[in-house]
Amino acid sequence: MANAQNQKTSNILQKSTWTPGETPFEGFRIGDIERKRILNTSPNLSRKEALADRVFGECWDLYVQAETDETGELELLLRPQDLSLLVGKNRGTLNNFAEKYNAKIDLSRRKNLLRFTADQVTCFRLTKDLEAVLGNIRHVDFDLSPLQPLLRKKPGGRRPLEKESVKWIAEITGTEIHESDDGQRLLIYYIGPSTNFADDARRLLLSLIGRANALPLMLRQYSISPVSAALCPMNPIEGLSWIDQRQQWSRWRCASSKLTVENSSVAKKANIGFEMNTEGKALLDQVGGFLRRGMVDMTKATARSDIPTWLEHTQHRTDAVIGHVLHSTADGIPIQALEDVQNNKSTGRTFATNAPGVLPVLNALPPIFNEPKQAIHLRMTPSPWTSFGLGGAAAFPQIEMRIVFDAETQMPSLRMLNAVTDERVSDLMLPQNMADLRFISRTSLGYAAAQVDSNVTAYLANASLKVTGKGRLGAPPTLQMRIPSRILRKGSQVAKAFSEGGEDVEMEYLFAGLDFREYIQYDLADHIMTYTKIEGGITGGRRSELLLHKTPSKEISDNTNDDSTGFDQDFAQLFQLAYKVVSVLDNREFGRSPNSIRRALLSPMRPASTDKGAQNGV
Repeated sequence: MANAQNQKTSNILQKSTWTPGETPFEGFRIGDIERKRILNTSPNLSRKEALADRVFGECWDLYVQAETDETGELELLLRPQDLSLLVGKNRGTLNNFAEKYNAKIDLSRRKNLLRFTADQVTCFRLTKDLEAVLGNIRHVDFDLSPLQPLLRKKPGGRRPLEKESVKWIAEITGTEIHESDDGQRLLIYYIGPSTNFADDARRLLLSLIGRANALPLMLRQYSISPVSAALCPMNPIEGLSWIDQRQQWSRWRCASSKLTVENSSVAKKANIGFEMNTEGKALLDQVGGFLRRGMVDMTKATARSDIPTWLEHTQHRTDAVIGHVLHSTADGIPIQALEDVQNNKSTGRTFATNAPGVLPVLNALPPIFNEPKQAIHLRMTPSPWTSFGLGGAAAFPQIEMRIVFDAETQMPSLRMLNAVTDERVSDLMLPQNMADLRFISRTSLGYAAAQVDSNVTAYLANASLKVTGKGRLGAPPTLQMRIPSRILRKGSQVAKAFSEGGEDVEMEYLFAGLDFREYIQYDLADHIMTYTKIEGGITGGRRSELLLHKTPSKEISDNTNDDSTGFDQDFAQLFQLAYKVVSVLDNREFGRSPNSIRRALLSPMRPASTDKGAQNGV
């Protein structure tokens, strides 16, 4: 992406003369306004006399004192993108001008006109201040050339860069985004000198395009008895990202009009344990097998120094998250077959993590530590604007950093830096329950030298990570990292080019966002249950998250085939415990009694039953 254009020129295209008196603001052209005012300057002057009077005033800057002290008007013709910047997220600029000078400011976006109403000196000062602001308007180029494979319209879907989505990005970032004449670039206009808003716009454009390159994802359903389900509207929903906030969402759930007394009774008195019958076991094997395929076999690197950089072994972790599986729909969606929901590739899908009714469960369990802890999760993505191109960038892992805070000083420090080599998601719809489940399987490699890497330390030194005060959290737009060739995506051209030498590969990473987290943890049946409040700003949303994972996090050796049995056993326990938590959340038999909730969560799994079937979609 090109550097910001720093030249400062006057962006005022045309400026009228200041004229005493006030007239209705009708958004005329400046030339029309001038002619109108010449005619209306004084009832005692002819048209020629009025014109001559105005010319003398313009040429010699001569005004009558009594006239200059009056309230008058001054019009400015601006470029469309400049006026849009002033009235969008940056509208505070004009508000501050009006308050500072006690002036009235009118505008017409259709005609790109701005009018100041004040005495002559004030209008001139306003114009000078406005010119200074407009002189700081700059733009950066968002090069679309290497992204063309991701910009093609998918069958039955929409283009990743719809005009409405780009316009929304401009609104929430305080920028103006226009397509270049050749269609190969997006021009991001912003008010400098800070590049924060332009960086935000670039990051959101990348995230929008990145949705076309979705993670491997599986969708299944589980219910304890045959159910009649439908896509039921769920709007409004809190905690969604900026992309998802502007869509309508529905959840696959039992249709209230179709629920019989028998089904209602079954839902209320059901065994809170997962039914490990034939079909339930098949579902468990499907989900576990899908997630296990992300445990990539990697060759150990040859150590070339006494100080390790990247760890030898990858870490594998599977989390269960409680929330809602949501489908992008319109109002009035009819009842559909489960196959239609699962196979409709054009329908968007997301997961809302705000789980219902979690407080009684949290109050029933003793926390591992008394006070909530705080952390910042920072994400980096490989840049497509390097010599490797888009295909090469896809071969590199995502980078994640975890920033923690000193208990006394609240100063931030880096706790870990990981390269995420694989991530898979499996959603499980539970139509008879109040919540659904999402299983996230991630394989990562830790960077042991993060604390002494000069690039990393300089990057964090220039980041704004202090949570005290009113400053905005953020980080620089780019970071150079050396990535071991052994963790590049197998089969990619980059991996083939560097595999023989085994050396590290230099790659530019782009800041992809961060969120502030406040969390508390609970020990639950050999698992850790974490409840987190997440603040992702206007783009990431504010949400909560209830998450379960095996304790301690399981370390998978590079020979993953030997450890598949251990993974299957661990995942079966996590799967059953997560389902039990969902059942307890919406089972009214327990009421709000902490003791009964605790007994239900800690009770051993009941024996499998064979008289109930699991209805799972394949």
